[in-house]
Amino acid sequence: MEKFHGGKVVSFRLPHETPIDVLNFLTDLKEEHQRKFSSEIADRFVATMQEELAGKPIKKFDKSLSIPIPEDLTPEEIKYLQNHRTKAIIGQLLVQLLKDPTAEIKINSSEEEKIINKEEPKKNFVNDQKLQSFAQQNFLDFDDD
Repeated sequence: MEKFHGGKVVSFRLPHETPIDVLNFLTDLKEEHQRKFSSEIADRFVATMQEELAGKPIKKFDKSLSIPIPEDLTPEEIKYLQNHRTKAIIGQLLVQLLKDPTAEIKINSSEEEKIINKEEPKKNFVNDQKLQSFAQQNFLDFDDD
């Protein structure tokens, strides 16, 4: 295997599970640096390698999980999944499934309850005189025959 040297081209693919935040950051860097993007990435790569050689702890994003979104979703569904509240609910579901896969799943979110209450409007009792007189004439016979 050939050794690396200054000026050597190093290429690699980004993993499929690369977090969306990282992909967006890379896109912004590419737009900002344009033709100098590869040298900017190279500088950052070398700096990270030097930190690792020096024994400094490297920040890892172990507290995040990237899940690919199915391709057959509508743009509205994708937008809903990317909402921070939806992500929080999905996180709660995952924690509950990991702790006890056989238990009933409960979502403890007052926001979720508000959404459910908004979807099911309460029907108020309507006092209609025509309906009341019709019911009295035809159904409500209190006379003891």
